[in-house]
Amino acid sequence: MKFLIADDNELHRELITKTIQNHGKCHIVSDGNEAVKAFTDSLKKNDFFSAIFIKSKIGSMDGPHALRKIREIEQKEGLELSKEIPIIMTVLDDEEQISETYLRGNSTSFIIKPLTKDKIVEEMTLFGLL
Repeated sequence: MKFLIADDNELHRELITKTIQNHGKCHIVSDGNEAVKAFTDSLKKNDFFSAIFIKSKIGSMDGPHALRKIREIEQKEGLELSKEIPIIMTVLDDEEQISETYLRGNSTSFIIKPLTKDKIVEEMTLFGLL
């Protein structure tokens, strides 16, 4: 398996990486533009990510915009809904942010901060990735 982690917070990147690295390779980026590029590159190489973790408020292209761009690329490439990559947003406990990232952004799931190993494992298990 292969995972994309998009977060501009080093502690969050380390926590996610340490939690899932025994289950696959982790590719780490620090902003939304890099996440979209990594996703596009993976499609070109036919080396798909098993899941994507992305922070809702991140760098030059925030998580919801990057998420929508990734979903647009999936549709353009003809990926069926059943083959969409699980995208797990990390969000603050803020109703507006949850709505933006999950409902309008079309993420698969979300984790409310603070991030913990247990929350990450729970989401990974939910999608059959552990």
